[in-house]
Amino acid sequence: MGCCSITPRHTEDTTATKQEEAELLERSSSGKWSFTEVQDEVALCQQKYGNLFEHPNSPESESEQLPEELLKGAMMQAPVLWVKTRQEIHKQIYQEPVNAWEGADIRSLGEIMWSSVVQLRNHHTLEVCERYLVLLSFHLLILSVDHTGHTFTYQGILPLSGIKIRALTNDSSSLNMFEITVPMAETKIVACPSPAEFKIWMSSLKSRIEKAATLPSDNSYSTLSFLIPCDEKWKKKELTRHIMHSPIIHWEGTPIQHLGEVGYMSMVKVYNANSKEFEERIMIQFPADLVFLSTDEQKTAIIYKGRLPLNSIKAIERSALMGRLEFEITGEMMESIRVSCSAAEDYQEWLFLLQKVLAFIFIINAMFSFVTCKHL
Repeated sequence: MGCCSITPRHTEDTTATKQEEAELLERSSSGKWSFTEVQDEVALCQQKYGNLFEHPNSPESESEQLPEELLKGAMMQAPVLWVKTRQEIHKQIYQEPVNAWEGADIRSLGEIMWSSVVQLRNHHTLEVCERYLVLLSFHLLILSVDHTGHTFTYQGILPLSGIKIRALTNDSSSLNMFEITVPMAETKIVACPSPAEFKIWMSSLKSRIEKAATLPSDNSYSTLSFLIPCDEKWKKKELTRHIMHSPIIHWEGTPIQHLGEVGYMSMVKVYNANSKEFEERIMIQFPADLVFLSTDEQKTAIIYKGRLPLNSIKAIERSALMGRLEFEITGEMMESIRVSCSAAEDYQEWLFLLQKVLAFIFIINAMFSFVTCKHL
């Protein structure tokens, strides 16, 4: 695969263009490229990718002037690689093998936030190659692209908690490029295909890095290991999103994505009558179901533990247990389940939601019974 210069193309001042390219691609006396070779590679890249690195001050389409979220949504639907949209590429990354992949299931990394074809340059060797960059919840995944086989090959993964990014500019404007600084690794420069994608990459990366900065440094690839214990509101939101996009071991029946909107979610402890101990669970309330999940010991996978229909259970407050945030779930044809919460907010919210939902279901059932009797 050919390499190319990642400086923006100018049409008005060729002298300035050559100067910028020479500065960005400056090599020691043992360097691989001459300036003529750089120009040849640029020409090849222009033939292959078109005006990929258009100067940001050049006229842009109206879509690139949209607010970022609308722009991002519109670009998700546009073809990005092999006449596939980003959504289709994301599905392929999740479902089809990534060559040379290491570690746990790639889906354990969480939701793909953004991705695109970029040109990646090593800061020291100045070698520039095509890569497919994938932004996940707390990691940045680097893949190489096989255009013949329409497949990806694993090239590396960076925890966002350990990286810094910096936009690269010349004297007058952005170059649609940013620098990634990684502890104990070589700095890399990323060139984006357009000003719009540069804007999305910078904004999305900064947002995810801010969240990752509050998490402990970990060599594990699992998003779960970052989010558990789930003791903050933003972590609950991230964990809920992760669960809705991840495989669940031993899951039964209707896919979790089809259970409806999540009413509430938190980490709880459930008393196991056999072991006489409390075991950690993720408890999620859907419109008609209460779902219990757990994780493996390494916190790399989610495991299904059971589901209770809300119309067949009731929650009972155990106020006699002073100093304990516990309530009991009871119902016909089931053993009572003791649930312990770690925070008073979770305890109060669960009781309120469960009792409110059950009262609503009771009223609906009563109305249905009345209507049925009226027609008999």
